[in-house]
Amino acid sequence: ANKHQRIDMVIVNKGRCEACGQKGDQVHHIIPFSKGGATELTNFQLLCRECHKKMHSKKSKMKLAFVPYIGQRESWNKILTSGHVFDLIKLPTGYGKTYTGLGCYIVMEDSGQVNRCLIAYSSVIQRQQWKKAIDESFEKFGIKYRAVVCENNEWLARETVDPNTEFTFYLASYQLISRDPNTYRKLFSLNSWMVVCDEAH
Repeated sequence: ANKHQRIDMVIVNKGRCEACGQKGDQVHHIIPFSKGGATELTNFQLLCRECHKKMHSKKSKMKLAFVPYIGQRESWNKILTSGHVFDLIKLPTGYGKTYTGLGCYIVMEDSGQVNRCLIAYSSVIQRQQWKKAIDESFEKFGIKYRAVVCENNEWLARETVDPNTEFTFYLASYQLISRDPNTYRKLFSLNSWMVVCDEAH
C-alpha cells in the first residue's frame, strides 16, 4: 500500500484494528499480493502490529476467489486472531451472511475447534441458500464440502457418528430439532460442532 492508501485506511477505520479494535497502523492484503491480490482499498484491512503478526503466522487453508465485505472479514479475523467463538453475527440483509458463516467454519476447522456444522433453518429459502453456498464452497473458498438436508433425527444420529461420513454440514429445520432435542445433545458430545441458528428471531 502506498502512503495515501494507508492514510485512507486509517481514516475509514477511525484508526482502529479491524480484528481487535485497538489502535491500527498496518495495512494487510486480504488476498495476498503474491497470489494476485489487488493493491487497492477493497483488498486491504487495517490491523495493529500484533494482529498483523498473528494473521501471517496463522494461515487458513481458505483460498478466496472473491473480496469479502468488511463485516465478513471482521468475523473471520476475530476467530483467527483470538480463537474465540462469538454468539451473534449481525450483518444487514443481502450482505452475505451465508458465506460469512461458511468462512467462520473454515477458520475454526483450521484451528481444530470444529469438525461438523449443524445449520438450523426456518424456511425452504434459507435451506436452499445454505445448500447452494456449501455446494459452491470450492469455487468461492478453495475447499470442497458436502452438505445434506436431514430428513429425520434417527438418520442424523446414525450418520454423524460415522468417522468416514462424506458430509460436514447438516441442515435441519427448527421443527425437526425441536421434536427430539436429546438427539442433538448426544450428537454434540460426539463431535466438535459449530451450530448456526439462521434467522432465529
